[in-house]
Amino acid sequence: MFERLPDKKQVVEYDDAGVIPVYYYPDTDYLFQMMGVRTIEMALLEKKDLALDVGCGIGKEAAMMAERGARVIGLDPSKIMVKKARDWVNSNNQEVSIVRGAAEYLPFRENAFDAVTCKGAMDHFASPRATLKDFSRVLKPDGRAVVSLANFESLGFKMARRIHAMRRKFKLVGDGPTPWDVPKDHTVRFDYLVLKAYMNGVLKRSGMIGHSMFWNLHQWGRILNSLPKRVSWTIMQFLDEIAKLFPMLGDIIIARGTPIKKGDRKKE
Repeated sequence: MFERLPDKKQVVEYDDAGVIPVYYYPDTDYLFQMMGVRTIEMALLEKKDLALDVGCGIGKEAAMMAERGARVIGLDPSKIMVKKARDWVNSNNQEVSIVRGAAEYLPFRENAFDAVTCKGAMDHFASPRATLKDFSRVLKPDGRAVVSLANFESLGFKMARRIHAMRRKFKLVGDGPTPWDVPKDHTVRFDYLVLKAYMNGVLKRSGMIGHSMFWNLHQWGRILNSLPKRVSWTIMQFLDEIAKLFPMLGDIIIARGTPIKKGDRKKE
């Protein structure tokens, strides 16, 4: 477990252009399509709930929550992404407020929100622990925080490392970077146990699931691509159900927690 400070200029000017390739295999398609859906499902939103989407990116998930009847605010530290998010919600005719701010110092009062979501962003923040503490602060006592992020100890990544090591031994592949290496713009290498440790004493866990399996495993995407789309999608849905039951196996971990307020922490 470690935290490293990102470059301030990189955060302010972060742009997702080029992050996801123009063409990708079905496993990547499924992971990114359904990750937002699973995150929002875990938030247990009700109509008129006030929800905050932290690290909102282009605003897609914020717009999806608004479609479900929630009142939504999207927050991102990057001025580039804030503009993109405002363009997205406007083009989708969603009444979502997009603001710029840091996750560790949320510009909102205590007990303001029914739900806080953070999809695929917390491992980019300067201090995920401080972020979770602020989630707890701005949530109502019965509010829900939902965090989803990459699991670097997934079953797929463990298998991929072993296959890759064997292929390197036989000089079938070089020494370049791999998807299971922690990217330079990540501050923490998260897995199931690390996320639980970060939540302890700040958010009381009320749900934890996995999402997707075998993403980026050698040849897996090509195999799925060779099958009829309905068949490959059914296979990925089946594996997704297994990941839900055993989150430490999934490519993505999605955790929900309720706030532990300052007074409650002193009692522990």
